[in-house]
Amino acid sequence: MADLGAENSMDLAYGYWTTDLVASDMTPSSLHRTTNTMAGICLGLGVLQFITGAIFLSCFTIASGRITDKLRRAYLDSVIHQDAEFFEKVGPGEVGTRMVKDVGTIKAATGEKLGFMVWATTTLIVALIMAFSRAAHLAGVIVGVVPLAFILFVSVGYLSAKADSRLLDLEGQSGTLLEQILGSVRVVQSFAAESFLIKKYDEYLTRLQRLGKWRSVVRGLELSISYCVLNLTYSAAFWYGSQLIVREDLQVGLMFTVFWNMFNAIFAIANILPHISAIRDSVQISARIRTEIERIPTIDVRNPNGTKIWNNESGEKANVQIEVQNLTFSYPSRPDRKTLDDVSFVLEAGKVTALVGASGSGKSTIASLLLRYYDPASSSSEKSTGRILLAGHDIRDLNLSWLRSQIGTIAQDPQLFTATIFDNVAYGLSGTPWELPTSETEPGYSERMADVRSRVEQALKQAQAWDFVCKLPSGMDTRIKGGSTGVLSGGQRQRIAAARALVRKPRILLLDEGTSALDAETEQRLMAAIHEEQVPSGMTTM
Repeated sequence: MADLGAENSMDLAYGYWTTDLVASDMTPSSLHRTTNTMAGICLGLGVLQFITGAIFLSCFTIASGRITDKLRRAYLDSVIHQDAEFFEKVGPGEVGTRMVKDVGTIKAATGEKLGFMVWATTTLIVALIMAFSRAAHLAGVIVGVVPLAFILFVSVGYLSAKADSRLLDLEGQSGTLLEQILGSVRVVQSFAAESFLIKKYDEYLTRLQRLGKWRSVVRGLELSISYCVLNLTYSAAFWYGSQLIVREDLQVGLMFTVFWNMFNAIFAIANILPHISAIRDSVQISARIRTEIERIPTIDVRNPNGTKIWNNESGEKANVQIEVQNLTFSYPSRPDRKTLDDVSFVLEAGKVTALVGASGSGKSTIASLLLRYYDPASSSSEKSTGRILLAGHDIRDLNLSWLRSQIGTIAQDPQLFTATIFDNVAYGLSGTPWELPTSETEPGYSERMADVRSRVEQALKQAQAWDFVCKLPSGMDTRIKGGSTGVLSGGQRQRIAAARALVRKPRILLLDEGTSALDAETEQRLMAAIHEEQVPSGMTTM
């Protein structure tokens, strides 16, 4: 407010100075004195604007940084807890675009741009008040330009909003494709598919370029309208102002006071326009992000309700029999195709049970249902019925976080993180009593880390990975690439994934072709280690 007051005070002082300049009794000495006084006032107001302007924008920038940090965390927290149905519609590239580009747009809009909006809006109001209080007739004529400007700005804003919405969708889709290409670069190279995929990505770029050109035209219209309105203001002010000076004896200083205040008002409108566009974009983006943040998944791992059959910390041997009863299931994306049709069987506690069937017969689907990535619908549905019992309890009645903490999985194509081998295996302890500490300030950090390293080493030995890990430059602390790329072979990656599953001492172990990349001898040793684990813990393996 002090910055704003300084600016409008300068316009008022400028009017008085102009009146003195054209006064008939002005002498060289009084002109010198008046000019020095005016220069001192301008200097003081300039220093005041420098200080208050810096504080003003700094506060908005700091606030926007805090807001967007919380928004990113809330968005990631929501997305990472979504069910599988959500990720059938939203790709990883779209999530990445939301996290980086879209939230960055919100940060820019709620920082400096919002600050400029507040400054410009307040400048507009104060300038109009001062102009009408000094010469209402002249101000009334000049302000007649505003309705025309408003109609033009609203029309262009509507066109810009449509273009921005389509651009956001396309950028998310192109980001997903790029994520898939870079995440599977070895597959792309092995099939010599570089040119094909570049052309496919070029199609998105062509559409983005076409929309970008249209958006640029719209933004150009916004700027041209601003200058048009500004020049109309010049014309109206000097034409009608000169008429008032001649006919009604209006002081020249008053005319210039009104002119500069109206100039500031129109300049404020011109400054508001690009910021309105940015804030409008951020509102659209935040609405989309908010929808995803507030989306409550059908299967919500954050739900604290549900039964916990036994205590994770007890370590006692549990009788974990799994019974599948009359299970019929269709994926939400393919509701007309039954993946499972009235399937029933029992996985006996403490034993290894193999599911055998043709590709697409539903073996992996059963694992997904056991992990509750999906749920069979209520018994009234013809497409998805039946239930899965864990130790006699319907898994839908169990606490989901607890249920998943009882299960270890080894997939055919394991996904590792860009981190050390130790970290990749230790992540398997998440949700267990031996979870990896995240900060050195946590109580008993050293003892807990030593315990975790011991558990990771034991798991690597069980997974037949210890020999090759020891040969790496930094052993367990060797950093590897995530995704499906890097220096490790498929079999080595699968053994690290096996260690990640075994380190959590699961009551249930799922191997979805989890040894497919291993040679026969290594596979036999791994299965022998799994059998040894079953004896003391009663682990049930599928």
